[in-house]
Amino acid sequence: LYFLKKTQKAKGADLSKILRSISNLKGLQYYSPSRKKKRLLYKDSFVVEKKETKNGKFEYVKVSDPVNETMDGLSVLVSQEDLTFGKNIYKYDYFQDNYGMGLMLENISPLYYSLFKAIDEKELNSCIIFHDVGDYLLIYASTKANFAKFYGIEKKIKSSFSSRLDALCGFLIAKYNE
Repeated sequence: LYFLKKTQKAKGADLSKILRSISNLKGLQYYSPSRKKKRLLYKDSFVVEKKETKNGKFEYVKVSDPVNETMDGLSVLVSQEDLTFGKNIYKYDYFQDNYGMGLMLENISPLYYSLFKAIDEKELNSCIIFHDVGDYLLIYASTKANFAKFYGIEKKIKSSFSSRLDALCGFLIAKYNE
């Protein structure tokens, strides 16, 4: 939970456009509690569309960020590659009303930690909500993950997801205040 005083510059910022600029997440870093240092969170990040190939299979094709589309009800697929779980597909669902906006994300592909499946598809869910309260923004963020119980690393995975969400919120706040 964050309570952020808006800067004069931020008062005119288009937060919805910042949230839909998925490619800007490339290169985002987070603090790794287990390694006790900053680490690259997203090696790559971009919006994709699922297309059927000539042989009847499917592939994901990179497309532009949906910055000019209406945010409320928008749903996009996103390819993100990180150093821990590799390259994966997520679904970002956006919402907006008179009081705020936000996004919910869910893993579409299973996440693997080394050779082991760590999280089944649709078992990682995160939500970030921005509520406008005049001169302030109230920001709520949460992550829920049902992951395989690997002996000795459950606490490590939980703290990693918390740090990742903090980094994402920090990034969005910094972009908003630019």
